[in-house]
Amino acid sequence: MDANETFVLRGKDGLDSETGRGEMILGWLERLQLIIAEDNVGKPSYFPYNHRLQPRRLDYIALRHLPAESGDVLAQRDVASSDHEPVFVTAAVKPTRPLSSFGKNGRRHYSKVLKNLRIKAIGHRGGPERRELWKQVMRLHGQEHRTWRKQLLDRTAIGDWNAKKALAQSMRSHEWELPLTDDPQWQEKLTEHFKNIFQKQDNAVVEAKFAQVDDRLVRLCKQNTWTPFSMEELVSIRKRWKNGRACGPDMVSHEAMKAMLQHPRWGGMLLELFNDMLYTVKIPQSIERGVSILLAKTNQPGDWSETRPITLSSALLKAFSQLLLSRAGEDVMTPARLQWSRKSRQGVELLMMLRRVCRVAFDFGLEMFVAKLDIRKAFDSVYQEAMADRIEADVALKGGRPWEARAWTALLRSGKITVNFRGTTLHMDQTNGVRQGSPDSPVAFGSVVARDLDDCIRQAKSTKPTTGDPPPEDGGSYMDDTYIWSMSQAHMQKMLDLLGNTLPKKGLFLHPGKVDIISNKTPATFRVAGKEVTTKGENHIMTVLGSPMAFHLVPSNIVIAAMQTRGRKAFWTHRGELMAKDGKGADFQKDDFAYDAGTSISDLGLRYLALQCTDTEASKLHPTSPYSRYGWYAKGGRRRLDHMESTYSSKNQGDTLPPWDHQETPGSKQMVHLHP
Repeated sequence: MDANETFVLRGKDGLDSETGRGEMILGWLERLQLIIAEDNVGKPSYFPYNHRLQPRRLDYIALRHLPAESGDVLAQRDVASSDHEPVFVTAAVKPTRPLSSFGKNGRRHYSKVLKNLRIKAIGHRGGPERRELWKQVMRLHGQEHRTWRKQLLDRTAIGDWNAKKALAQSMRSHEWELPLTDDPQWQEKLTEHFKNIFQKQDNAVVEAKFAQVDDRLVRLCKQNTWTPFSMEELVSIRKRWKNGRACGPDMVSHEAMKAMLQHPRWGGMLLELFNDMLYTVKIPQSIERGVSILLAKTNQPGDWSETRPITLSSALLKAFSQLLLSRAGEDVMTPARLQWSRKSRQGVELLMMLRRVCRVAFDFGLEMFVAKLDIRKAFDSVYQEAMADRIEADVALKGGRPWEARAWTALLRSGKITVNFRGTTLHMDQTNGVRQGSPDSPVAFGSVVARDLDDCIRQAKSTKPTTGDPPPEDGGSYMDDTYIWSMSQAHMQKMLDLLGNTLPKKGLFLHPGKVDIISNKTPATFRVAGKEVTTKGENHIMTVLGSPMAFHLVPSNIVIAAMQTRGRKAFWTHRGELMAKDGKGADFQKDDFAYDAGTSISDLGLRYLALQCTDTEASKLHPTSPYSRYGWYAKGGRRRLDHMESTYSSKNQGDTLPPWDHQETPGSKQMVHLHP
């Protein structure tokens, strides 16, 4: 540092100064536990251009927790045109011990034979011999790659996560990005694609509406006391900071925030930062800024519409959002009674409600219509001012928290979106859509959808049948997945019309092509967003929150069928890990592979096998013996049932395979036909 002060060594008492400023600097260094190296401290480092002034020492190096061995002032003013000489200090640094991790890294190492063969092929002059050399290189490269991959699979089977990570990275491909960037104008087309999604409004109009909301909230804030966040509130949201999550552009991780929160000084600084953001409603640009990357929806996207943006947000921004939710989240979620993603509600409750509606209609022969509505790019199209109006009404007016409402509305206003693709960063304006990656965005969006759905159902109640014992509720939503049902075609059409007129005012538009309507009796045609949609039959399977549902199909049958389908897909996706050798060297090639489940079948393999043969209904769908079925997956061909039965009998003193419909069979036998 250039202290602009001259310190003098006073024997064994340390450094001293002849000015008050110098004493203040020495006191500050002492409080921070910084020590100035005392070697050659009297040697001048400043040589004024005015030779009438005497050279003196102004430059020092202060160290903390590092012992200084030697120091000096160099003579290099002839190299750098300065009146200060460089100062250096040699410090003894203790070498850091690298953190040990389980297993080896998954980096691939090529053999010397392959390296030498590649060098020889590169240096060859050409002709048939060179082509033959390159064929040998590719052949040997493939052999080594297969061997390396098999070793990774074996290490993954025993729980080596480094090998699992290397295996996943080797299977990850970014080749789909190349065709999209072949076009010389790909940046302009990508920008235009995002403008069509996130810039559907005039930026000046949106800013004016937010200014009006902020002006009303400022007046309310003057009438209410500001309550800062407490350390207890900050500690309470710490459990939501999961480890291993990606950092935002500010490179602050959840692990770092946890460590800072425990520190007496840095924890207080974090609290002061969030309180300053709550009071001034100004979010620093480094915290507000996020970056979006693109993921492919298909194996080979043909255009930008087949990609999905994923946003990485700042951990500090998410923590501030969680603090606001801990205070004012209940004020927004409680009135949205038809939103099943809110606190104290579960999506499975909405699923069970729909299945109950279908079951009662089927058992009692009632006519029922169930519609699954799709909103075009719901999270990206919703108007930000619509969510701000909802926050103002629920949090500021009804909840009496104008300070939290003002900070929340400022958080909802996202004016910029940053997209990074193949090293190119594009900055675009945003006028609609939620702030990507902020925990408060789903809450505000879900409240808008659920409240509009509730209002439309209430307005359409006059057309609801009063006879025939209709269901008490007529709709529900989970985020943007909206479902309505009715026993009357006129009542259903009325709700669709009201939703089609109300949702566009918030920037939300129904997608007629993806609307799914099922009926159990009379086929009908409904008008959705200006287009006609015909109902599906009673055997049509509708997917509700990822689970199948239908009128005339037994729920357990279609659920088990879906579980088996997913189990097969999971097995074939991870068949390499499932069929690799375990820690004891056993694999599926042995005849008794099915009996020593703890050694030969990994946990995921047992889960898959349990999905294949769960109960009697599963056996009716797949009557093949589980032994022959599992043997087919393991070895590529069907095993003979009599061989498996005889092997089982020899291991269990004559006990034979129990039939599938035997109700007293123990659970372990009924699932995998293993001895208990």
